[in-house]
Amino acid sequence: SRMKRPTDIEPIGILANAAGQPVNLAAFRIPDDTVTPARLPGVIAVVGTAMNAGKTTAAAHLVRGLTARGLRVGAAKVTGTGAVGDVALLADAGARTVVDFTDFGLASTYRVPTADVERVLRQAVVHAAQGADAVVIEVADGLYQQETAALLKSATFRRIVTGVVFAAGDAMGAAAGVDWLEQRGLPVLAVSGALTASPLGIAEAAEATRLPVLGTAELSDPARAGELLADLASRARVAGASA
Repeated sequence: SRMKRPTDIEPIGILANAAGQPVNLAAFRIPDDTVTPARLPGVIAVVGTAMNAGKTTAAAHLVRGLTARGLRVGAAKVTGTGAVGDVALLADAGARTVVDFTDFGLASTYRVPTADVERVLRQAVVHAAQGADAVVIEVADGLYQQETAALLKSATFRRIVTGVVFAAGDAMGAAAGVDWLEQRGLPVLAVSGALTASPLGIAEAAEATRLPVLGTAELSDPARAGELLADLASRARVAGASA
């Protein structure tokens, strides 16, 4: 109710090339010719309860912490609607390579088939992982948003992502989100997001989830960020031993 009235836009034409053919972003995407390596670096996905839960902020500060530790970090935003702000923030945080879904031919992932979103995830992670010691990705919107939910439930996501940081605005959202993720076999490493602005919110979320609750200072700290990456490596070893 506090939002301003949306901008009125009147289409006046379609951008075309010299031959008069409509220009489409898909024609300029990064080619899907990169072979997925047998072993990817640790991939941490930042997901959340909804828009404005603090996902991009958490992802950027995690990139900063890992970079400050001397690691080469790739970053990607794999769903959402194209805008330069989030990509620029990840780059400013120190990521060596930053890509998003627009680089792979989609102006938005809204109502895009799950198979195409999975393709973008795979391409983005493989591209961001080149020469990287770790990859941080952001998945837009919340767990109940259609494209986000479908991606997180997919075998592709479970295969590629080795750990999740969950962003929420309050402790109840954090507890429900962590439960949703863990029920689907996704390993949650920590809770973060807007709730970390409140000491009471941090205490409540820590008690409800039994997970570390990390604010921007902790995520930016090289030692704390390194602990998250070490947790990924430990989980990978356990999974390998079980297999």
